[in-house]
Amino acid sequence: MSDALTDIRRDEERAELLRCIYRLEREFLAAPDREKAGELERLWAAYARQPHGYWGGPNSVKAYERVAYFHDWQPEDGTRWLAEFYGEGIAVRTGASFLMDRDVFEEMFARIVFEQKCGPFAHSVFRVKVKMEVERLTCRSCPKFSELCGTVACYSKVERELEERWRKADYGRALVEHGAGG
Repeated sequence: MSDALTDIRRDEERAELLRCIYRLEREFLAAPDREKAGELERLWAAYARQPHGYWGGPNSVKAYERVAYFHDWQPEDGTRWLAEFYGEGIAVRTGASFLMDRDVFEEMFARIVFEQKCGPFAHSVFRVKVKMEVERLTCRSCPKFSELCGTVACYSKVERELEERWRKADYGRALVEHGAGG
C-alpha cells in the first residue's frame, strides 16, 4: 500500500510516459524504422509494468498489443495497422444516452484554442462552430481497447476483430513477462 502523494506521482509519471509514447508513435508513422519500433516496444513494455496510482493504472491490454506489434514489425509491414488509431477526429465512447468521454472534447477544444492562438484560455469566452461527421468504429480500429472489451455491452463490437486484438495482447503479455522490451 502506498500513500496518496506517491500514487499521484505515479499517475503523473504514467501520463508523461504516454505523452512520450504517443509523440514517438506519430514520428514512427511519419518515418517508420526498426530502431523506432524497438524503442516503442521498450516504452510500451515499461508502460505495461507501471504500478497503479491514485486515479488508476496503465491500460496494460493496449500496451501488450502494442508491444506485440512493435516486436514483430518489419519495414515491409508498413504502418496501416497503427495509423488506424490516429485517424482524423476523436474516438468517443457512449453509455446509455450519455457521453463517457467528455474529457476528450475538453482536450480537443483546448488544443484548438492553443493552435489558433486565441489569446488567454483561462476565464475567457469563445464562440465555437461545430461541424460533426460521425463514423461508428469497430474493434479493429477502436483506440479504446482495454480490459473491459468483451465484458460489457458494446454495439460496435465485432467478435472476430476483438478476438484478434486479444490474441495480440496475449502475445504481447507473454513477451513482456519473458523480458521483451528491456
